[in-house]
Amino acid sequence: MKKSNFTNEQIKDILERYNSGNSIYAISKLYNVTHKVINRIIIENNLIKRDGRKKHFYNQTIFNDIDSSEKAYWLGFILADGYINEKKAFMRIKLQECDKNHLDKFVKFIDGDKGMIKYETHNITYNKQYYVEVNGREFIKSLNNHNIRQGKSSKEHITKIPFEYRKDYIRGLFDGDGHIEEKRIDLVGSQEVLEYVQRYLKETCDIHVNKILEHCNTKRIYIGFNRYKVLKHLYYDGCISLDRKYKTVKLLLQVAMLKSGKIGSDSLNI
Repeated sequence: MKKSNFTNEQIKDILERYNSGNSIYAISKLYNVTHKVINRIIIENNLIKRDGRKKHFYNQTIFNDIDSSEKAYWLGFILADGYINEKKAFMRIKLQECDKNHLDKFVKFIDGDKGMIKYETHNITYNKQYYVEVNGREFIKSLNNHNIRQGKSSKEHITKIPFEYRKDYIRGLFDGDGHIEEKRIDLVGSQEVLEYVQRYLKETCDIHVNKILEHCNTKRIYIGFNRYKVLKHLYYDGCISLDRKYKTVKLLLQVAMLKSGKIGSDSLNI
């Protein structure tokens, strides 16, 4: 439907919906038009645009319901590696240059456009750091509803995730705040987050992670002996993940199987 095809009553409804807090994206979906059409109607009727920082359009309600592995993963990743400014209503994910394609995945996930991805140069190393800044109170509210708020990582809280998507949620945590190497893997987080991961690994993998260690106000868990079993469970074939860590995981699993002489065997303790 083009703008010229809207009746006066429909235009009035669009303006009322926007004034009541509906996003341009949500209204465009309702009327089965592009967000540009709705944006033009708002501008031509002299309405003040909400959230002046917002320059790009995307699905602000994407996290209203966590009903897919992809949503669960990104929620975990944002909890671990995202930054929220509730007053200015924006969320930012910043990654090193080698991980830029992960931002491409995120932008595609929220139905955004690649223009959302920007970069800045580190003032000491002069390395490029790429970031996505998502603006919108509706989007921030949906994150708040899942216990993702502005504040330090020591205050991170877990949200309710359907059981079948919990490994995706936890993989998002590991991609954001985890470290994977040959002899061990570890995860940084709040007491609540780490205890959640401990319980999950006990219930699903029969792995008991003994201690939450704290050093310089940073809490973490280490997994040594059963690390391959955990990695195989979390980083399954075809899962969404940070490419750099996914490649590391697959390489470690291949090396482990070669050393054990059990290539292709599910009996290996990985």
